[in-house]
Amino acid sequence: VEPQAFDAKASPESYRLVVGPDNIQISAPDARGLFYGAVTLWQLATPDDATGQVRIPALKIEDAPRFAWRGYMLDSARHFESVTEIESLLDAMALHKLNVFHWHLSDDQGWRVEI
Repeated sequence: VEPQAFDAKASPESYRLVVGPDNIQISAPDARGLFYGAVTLWQLATPDDATGQVRIPALKIEDAPRFAWRGYMLDSARHFESVTEIESLLDAMALHKLNVFHWHLSDDQGWRVEI
């Protein structure tokens, strides 16, 4: 897994995933693309229900985000979430390739976060 030269117009979040009979290669212009390629590989690696084995077919995926801003807004001003819940949310965002976390902390002078 290494960043490789891509088309100058390619999104930094784009990637190429190639699965062959003996190897798997992920290439991207930078670390963001490598991460998204690894997420796609992880999504493909679903164990078989009967045997528990993971089999990934030979394939080639070239992917790039359609939108630069792919986000989620958490409204902690109206509904409090624990640290554990927020960490789980951030993990889920990464697995769905979301890249912006908008944290709505306050509607007025009230502040729900201990500093």
